[in-house]
Amino acid sequence: MAPGHDVPLEDLVAVDCRNGEVHASERRYSIGGVQEFGLYSAPVFDVIEWFDEYEVELTKWGLWTVKRGPVTWYTQDANFEWRRYNGTAIRPQPVEQGRLEDFFLQEVVIMVRNLVEIGE
Repeated sequence: MAPGHDVPLEDLVAVDCRNGEVHASERRYSIGGVQEFGLYSAPVFDVIEWFDEYEVELTKWGLWTVKRGPVTWYTQDANFEWRRYNGTAIRPQPVEQGRLEDFFLQEVVIMVRNLVEIGE
């Protein structure tokens, strides 16, 4: 992952999250095959113990000072093949979307919408 579109694979930074695979918000079935629309990913960060960790994670995504921004996202598609995508990362609202338990943020989601695969 890296802020900005069309970031080369060798410049991407690893992200420690789960559920980062690509999903489709709509599928259309026809004789020609399946078409997927509204591709998105919803990586989940299980536990963020310190405010500094939260700041570092949002800065890595380019979301510390803005509510949304362009990113290059490298993740698995529905066939478990690794692919690079351009998309828009949405700054999380952890109190509404995640949990605050024992003073730790848990299950924080950074939504990545409008994914478009980048050709190699």
